[in-house]
Amino acid sequence: MSGDEIAQLKDKRFEIVEEPRYEQLPDLEDNTKTREKLVMTIRTTAGTSEYYPNKTSQRTIMERVGRDLSKWINYKGIFIIKEMMVGKLPKNVIFVK
Repeated sequence: MSGDEIAQLKDKRFEIVEEPRYEQLPDLEDNTKTREKLVMTIRTTAGTSEYYPNKTSQRTIMERVGRDLSKWINYKGIFIIKEMMVGKLPKNVIFVK
C-alpha cells in the first residue's frame, strides 16, 4: 500500500492481521541489488493489503509492543501522512502512531 493510496483513505486506522516477515526485494535505487524489507499484512477500511513500514514506523511499533514480531499481530494504529522530499520529488510518506 503506497502513501498515495493511504492518503486517499478517509479512515486512517489499521490493524496488523498476520505476523510481519522479512523479504528480499529489489532495491529502489539499484534494481540489480536486493534489500531485506519488513512486510506487514494490514487491514484498513479498504481491505487487506501489504505495507512496507519505514524505519521510523517500525521503531514506533517496537516501542509499544517490543521486538518480537509475533506480538505485532492485532496491533492497531493510525497512519499519519506527511508530504516530504524523497530524492528530488515530493511524496506522501507514511508514519504510524
